[in-house]
Amino acid sequence: AMSLPEGLVHPDTGMFQGKHKSFVRYKLRKGELVNYVAFARREEWTEDGWTVPATVDEVLAEFTDATEEITKIIENTPREQCFKWGLLGREPLPEWTVGRATLLGDAAHPMLPFLGQGELDTGEHDQIARPYTHSIEAYDHFLRGRDHFFRRNKDDNILAASLFKDAIELDSRFAQAYSLLAWAYIRDVINGWSDSPNSSLDQAYETAQKAIEIDDKLAQAYFVMALVYRSQKDHVKAAREAEKAIEIDPGYADAYVLLASLLYYSGGAGEGLKLIQKAKQLNPNYPSNYPFHLGQAHFLLRQYDEAATEFQSAIDTNPTSERSRVWLAATYGQAGNIDEAEFEAEEILTLDPNFSIQRIRENVPLKVPDDIEHFIGGLQKAGLPE
Repeated sequence: AMSLPEGLVHPDTGMFQGKHKSFVRYKLRKGELVNYVAFARREEWTEDGWTVPATVDEVLAEFTDATEEITKIIENTPREQCFKWGLLGREPLPEWTVGRATLLGDAAHPMLPFLGQGELDTGEHDQIARPYTHSIEAYDHFLRGRDHFFRRNKDDNILAASLFKDAIELDSRFAQAYSLLAWAYIRDVINGWSDSPNSSLDQAYETAQKAIEIDDKLAQAYFVMALVYRSQKDHVKAAREAEKAIEIDPGYADAYVLLASLLYYSGGAGEGLKLIQKAKQLNPNYPSNYPFHLGQAHFLLRQYDEAATEFQSAIDTNPTSERSRVWLAATYGQAGNIDEAEFEAEEILTLDPNFSIQRIRENVPLKVPDDIEHFIGGLQKAGLPE
């Protein structure tokens, strides 16, 4: 990863798809390495084995129309670590049951990997049966929007929302585009970026509801609806929607983080910490918002050293995350580390010159008055503008 331009590989995992080809890349060893798997269709394949040497030029020739990120990653592949292997289809068996034995899943009908993933369970088969969209152009806008969305800053959130709208214009039944657009609206509220939070909440609710109407098995849409209710401080409805997401997808780690936040926003920080740890087990390659939520729970428990460590971890992963810096500033302020608090305040104002404590006060989802004042007090000690 050190040989690649800074900021090129973001977020930590990514998938790109084109006609008859796909490219999956992800970071390893805390970001020190980048591994990728590239798929491309060939008419013939005669070589046998999983470690057949390949050349970088061979890979580049398959991805001549790829993005700059993919091209740079391939160009920087160590020559001695580039290999290729064949993925071949198999004719289906005439029968799947013999006596008391029945083949299920991939064993019954082996198939080529879907989006770079080789094994499918029953739920994944169902997902494949319900494609995101039949429009390649809509899917391209969606993928580019998702890349901006997960950078988790104001400018990229605006770009993401615009690209999701473009995707919906191209396919009005694109449920996941509606879902992430709703999430972008609610993120504006959560981070205090919206000039009209109530309007943004209404847009988020209507857009998430549209996603559910199109696809009532899309766990993410219920998760986003839970975010809407949480921002409205209706934690009962928020928990109900998060539990629906988990019912559809028991491994949906983000929904457990959301349930954890409902606990610590309501005074149950200790129980919230346990749920976040469960989410980390479900998603070991967790994004920057997991340490962010851990930091919030520690802050509310007045465990400032632990909180600062988690917020800094979130910032290390995503330096433009404004909310991580806001909570870190409050943490340093309450811990008495005023120099560090003022430094974070300067960083916040660089990211958002219009930042104000009043805007944060209006949108913070905390329900316990003492917790609200404790958080606001930390921001005031950091010297942030009222």
